[in-house]
Amino acid sequence: RASCNAADGLQMRFSGSILLLAGTLSAVDLAIAGSSTVYPAIAEAAKEYSEAKINVGQGGSTDGIKKVGDGAIVIAMSSRDLKDEEKELGLVATPVGNDGITLVVNKGNAVNDLTSEQVVQAFTGTVAT
Repeated sequence: RASCNAADGLQMRFSGSILLLAGTLSAVDLAIAGSSTVYPAIAEAAKEYSEAKINVGQGGSTDGIKKVGDGAIVIAMSSRDLKDEEKELGLVATPVGNDGITLVVNKGNAVNDLTSEQVVQAFTGTVAT
């Protein structure tokens, strides 16, 4: 989910999610991987559980989601929504925070106002110019 504001730059807000796959969790060994955007917060939170061995790694949202789907890890960090085919695997996303992202252009650039839809189109390759 994104929202935009074109003032001095284009500000976007994306939902960060953590994905959970139902299963048995060991109190002493937990592997978490995925989004580098979500990583700092989860790595810091993991320090609060010193009685457990929690391994928090990065690799990107898609990598983490794939590993959860394959059963290699129990929790994946994601900074994007689940795709339909990922939902069909029974994965469920639970939002845990928001991340602010700003797009900045050179002051000589003629672009000074973009809608959220136009930004999505530009980043998904729907439009090129």
